[in-house]
Amino acid sequence: IEDDKRKLLDGSSSGTVATLTTTDADTNNTFTYTLTNNENNTLKISNDGTKLELQATVDYEANTNKTLSFSIKVNDGNGHEFTQDFTLEIKDVDDVAPTNILINTTNIADNI
Repeated sequence: IEDDKRKLLDGSSSGTVATLTTTDADTNNTFTYTLTNNENNTLKISNDGTKLELQATVDYEANTNKTLSFSIKVNDGNGHEFTQDFTLEIKDVDDVAPTNILINTTNIADNI
């Protein structure tokens, strides 16, 4: 399983996070991936079983660790399994609109 250095942008809510690949000395294996320790069910394995996808919105401000941690287990179809832990960094983006406009008044002399 590769791709442990990805970053997620704050506010992301869908799409592919990573493509899942596995290294195995045996050839002709069919790999099945299972997601475990999935914080807040934010992630899922794609329907075709080859991608890690978002299924919930990533919120930088609400996440105290500013990361998303999870584990993926792969099975090679012959009873052999491997599990790897991952941590993705959540990158903050400017997603807050301005909230106020101030006008500073200045006295202007009359009849200048």
